[in-house]
Amino acid sequence: TDGGGESAHAGRSAQGRGDRPGVRLRRDVGWRREDGAAGMACAGGRGVRGRAVGYPRQAGAVASARPRRPPPRRAALPGLRRLLVPFPVRVAVPLPPSVTVPPVCQYTVWTPFNGLGNRMLALASTFLHALLTDRVLLVHAPHEFDGLFCEPFPGSSWTLPAGFPIADFDGTFTMLSPTSYKNMKKAGTINGGENPNVTAETLPAYVFLDLIQSYTGAAFCEADQRVLAKFNWMVVKSDVYFATAFFLMPVYRRELARLFPEKEAAFHHLARYLFHPSNDVWAIVREFHEAYLAGADERIGLQVRVFPELPVPFETMYGQIMRCSEQEGLLPKVAERNAAAARNTSAVSSPDGRKTKLTSILVTSLSPEYYERIRGVYQANRAETGGYVAVHQPSHDGVQHTEARGHNQRALAEIYLLSFCDRIVTTAVSTFGYVAHGLAGVRPWVLLRSPSP
Repeated sequence: TDGGGESAHAGRSAQGRGDRPGVRLRRDVGWRREDGAAGMACAGGRGVRGRAVGYPRQAGAVASARPRRPPPRRAALPGLRRLLVPFPVRVAVPLPPSVTVPPVCQYTVWTPFNGLGNRMLALASTFLHALLTDRVLLVHAPHEFDGLFCEPFPGSSWTLPAGFPIADFDGTFTMLSPTSYKNMKKAGTINGGENPNVTAETLPAYVFLDLIQSYTGAAFCEADQRVLAKFNWMVVKSDVYFATAFFLMPVYRRELARLFPEKEAAFHHLARYLFHPSNDVWAIVREFHEAYLAGADERIGLQVRVFPELPVPFETMYGQIMRCSEQEGLLPKVAERNAAAARNTSAVSSPDGRKTKLTSILVTSLSPEYYERIRGVYQANRAETGGYVAVHQPSHDGVQHTEARGHNQRALAEIYLLSFCDRIVTTAVSTFGYVAHGLAGVRPWVLLRSPSP
């Protein structure tokens, strides 16, 4: 699955690009007009190299009909981005004092933390905040992010340019960082930030918004937002879906209501707008779907996640899956019979020649045991209502390897495969499952966390 796609990827290295400018943290970057550009464009931006080739035009043929309706302002999203499309310029230079310019561009730099599901939820939330506050979204993409997504914004790139003055994001942006908004508030560094006389020039060059695992002491009061609006540079590090907090803020309520009439569908629309799998990832999705899912009359997705820090015995977790599925009618019921009789049952047609219903169960898990046990059930026992049940698992890597590109590509492919299922059962506290059913736009069945022994 290492096919050579022509689309630009979010994490692709920018080293060696002579036409890509470096970026300095400055407060005097103005606006400038480029030859051939319509209107004004923000200085300090970067160009784009392409978009997804396979995903946009093929996804519609793969996905089932979804109950979510597009927001009425979906077509207006590019216009709402305004400053979110950086324009390629050669250099960001200070303008003479005598030149009057519009307000400077403001930037939000997103840096990843934790696993792929966490990253997608946090990036979608950061994108929404950038939309609401007219900021340019830039993505700090480490090597393991390479090859996952295509550039989402026509005419621009979201990748943080090479030469950015901060190289060690992990070491610089921690809970103890003096540039953290929470820590600056505690230290009194930004006291008086709400004062209209306090401007960007009197504040630190940038602010770090630390939203890791918790919202406590964060920045979701309107007073905090007014202070943050004065920073031209903001770095966001998070592993949670914090977009819901904006719906509780009156200042954003009207715009959010226009964008997302169905509040619970906000991530669905954000993710489908923002995330476009690379050609390599989409090749995995397409090939597996065509081979194992496309011909099914019903597709059921089952995502199982057991965390090492909260271990649950296999039999306990498996028993919960089967009890929940039987109680809610999620998996086909079996009519117990001997294995030989089950094997002799036709998987193609019924005795009267009619086509037998085919149900495909997609199991995604780091472990192969759940797939093997469930497959064994349907191999040994015929479905109660007749028909044939096939069970499939694309991969089982054993443990999570967030640092590995191939692992992340397989994980993203399986998220999209789950999202194409008609019914989805996910594990509680698993962002992998949350993203899958969010992309699908369906209400999921969630396996409650089993008590750890």
